[in-house]
Amino acid sequence: MTANTPQNPILPDWDVVYDAEASELGLVQRLWGVLPALWGSRQLAWRLFQRNLIANYRQSFLGWFWIFLPPLAAASVWVFLNASGTVRISSLGPVGYAAFVFCGMLLWQGFIDGLMGPTNTLLANRSALTKLQFPREVFVTLCLLETGFDFLVRVVVATLFLLVGGLLDWVGLLLLAIVWGPLLLILGIGLGLWLAPLGLLYKDISRSIAMISPLWMLLTPIIYPLPTGTTGTVVAWVNPPAAIIHVAREGAIRTLESAKAEPSPEAVPKNNLTEPTVADQAVSNRPLDTEPSSPEGNGASQVTPAIPVSLPWLAVVCWCSLGITSFVLGTVWLNVSGPIIIERLAN
Repeated sequence: MTANTPQNPILPDWDVVYDAEASELGLVQRLWGVLPALWGSRQLAWRLFQRNLIANYRQSFLGWFWIFLPPLAAASVWVFLNASGTVRISSLGPVGYAAFVFCGMLLWQGFIDGLMGPTNTLLANRSALTKLQFPREVFVTLCLLETGFDFLVRVVVATLFLLVGGLLDWVGLLLLAIVWGPLLLILGIGLGLWLAPLGLLYKDISRSIAMISPLWMLLTPIIYPLPTGTTGTVVAWVNPPAAIIHVAREGAIRTLESAKAEPSPEAVPKNNLTEPTVADQAVSNRPLDTEPSSPEGNGASQVTPAIPVSLPWLAVVCWCSLGITSFVLGTVWLNVSGPIIIERLAN
């Protein structure tokens, strides 16, 4: 059967041929055809992306500001709690710590958007899924476009924070935007694709993710640096986005010169020795050694950086590889489970 829909302004002028043998393809053939199918669905996905972008902010006074306002508001809460001393996380200045937290928030929000994106996309296009016949890879490509666009907008805002705070590393930020960020989105979307068919049938899936995500965020190094030693290793291996977020932010934020400066008199113990604080690790994420004050100085101790702790590269590689694998297999799973889900929705 051949379908042609040139009259619809949303759908492109396309011809889709449905082959009965397509449902009998083996796993290898399905895996091999994922990327060509995603590329072939780009035109329709782009039209749907443009339609959704206009519709989502049509009756909104703030418009696109809603893309980065939620992570900015969440970061502001922790900056206020830290500055007021209610929660002692870092002694960096308001701008520096805001940039540190917002970088973590934008990466975390990208992961959560990717995790919930497939389910939300299917729910938003539920009627089209049951009434029209078109490649289901369109929803995957659409999810990539929507989460990727939101992520890039937040990267622009984070760049302003880093420029104001004097913390910007252009090479690291470029890697965050084109390497670590997309890999984190793919990891989230890959995991979300496995939940999407069930989320289309049961609202418990989306509600459970919304309930668990705040606690999950607190267990992820977003408002604090990745712990060193055994604790950091466990977090990097058990928590999927933790290692990627740490490495991405580590490169984007360069070491503050103020982290090597002399501490304030109130922070100097009587023995003229200082201990490393979370503020020092919040920028470079490495422990600091201390040296006694020089006789020629003014009596204030000096802080010198110790041997840097190696980044959890092995955990990053493993989680990125798992994310890509989950993304490809999840796309196949969406195609295989699609007819069953459509039949359940129709009944």
